[in-house]
Amino acid sequence: MKRRSELPFFVEFPVSPTATTFAKWPPDDEAVGPAFDPGQGSGLAGGAYTGDDGDFKKGRTKPVFIAIGALTVVGVAGLAGLAVMKNATTIDVSQAAVEKQQLYLLPKAEQIPKWRVWAIQTEEKHLRQEAFAQLAWAKDMGGLPAIIKGLEDKDQAVRGRAAQALLEYVKVEGAAAQVRPALLKAFAIAEKGDKPQIAWALAAFKE
Repeated sequence: MKRRSELPFFVEFPVSPTATTFAKWPPDDEAVGPAFDPGQGSGLAGGAYTGDDGDFKKGRTKPVFIAIGALTVVGVAGLAGLAVMKNATTIDVSQAAVEKQQLYLLPKAEQIPKWRVWAIQTEEKHLRQEAFAQLAWAKDMGGLPAIIKGLEDKDQAVRGRAAQALLEYVKVEGAAAQVRPALLKAFAIAEKGDKPQIAWALAAFKE
């Protein structure tokens, strides 16, 4: 068989634009490209990725991810700080019971100053209400302002207990002048849970 160059003539036919070109399989070695070299790494495995302008390089972290990480750490620290601050004045029922027992063992003169402290702890409901009662039974005028302040608490139970405690001051000289205006103000905004106690206290103080 003669070669193409030895033929008397050979006509080159142009490829039609609509002609379909089929891929060769298996492809030639030079068409596949160089073999994968694990030593050079890859974009997926953390090596150099050279398909863009070089922003994604090995070991480099974008500033936006650094900022997000920093904000997360600050947020967690802030929540932890709030929890510590809250726990400083809030205890559970069992802890409140232990604290009360310890205070009951003290002489009366030593108890009163400590009950005054608990009477102003607005975040602690259990011991605050007990403090109202203890100060009222002692007819302690030093603790009266704290009990009156209890009428403004957002908790109906605290407001009601404060009103009950004020009944002990009915016959205490100088108490009525402080108590009556506070009771009238509290009664105007009283709710179902504290209105009966406040009304009773007002009646006791002749209002």
